[in-house]
Amino acid sequence: MRRALAELVHAIRGELAELSLSGPRLLQANIAALAVGLALVFALLLRLNNPWWAAISAFICVQASHPQSWQRGGLRIVGTLVGAVLSFALVPWAVYDPVATVLLLFATGTLAILGALLSPTAMLGSLAGSRR
Repeated sequence: MRRALAELVHAIRGELAELSLSGPRLLQANIAALAVGLALVFALLLRLNNPWWAAISAFICVQASHPQSWQRGGLRIVGTLVGAVLSFALVPWAVYDPVATVLLLFATGTLAILGALLSPTAMLGSLAGSRR
């Protein structure tokens, strides 16, 4: 037990030694913190029910470069709009039909798994959307 604790302390010291207060990692961390903070403030000002979703979305969209961040944000907006349109179209059809509901859930799960296998970043959106 004592040896495991000593190894843990040694590993933590090694990780802390890697931290620095300069360089590109600090800049990226500051950009992420600013994006999350601003998203949370705006969500609170708009009195959204779940303001932490705005913070999570901001964190997910922050990438290493500005074009990548804009692309990720745009893809999230498009995905949300497509999901909303499909929901409005398919939910009235499936709400009172158990077979249709099962088929719709099967198709959604299959697409989520395919997305996760084809793109590691797609998995996060699929999982986050399913917890709502």
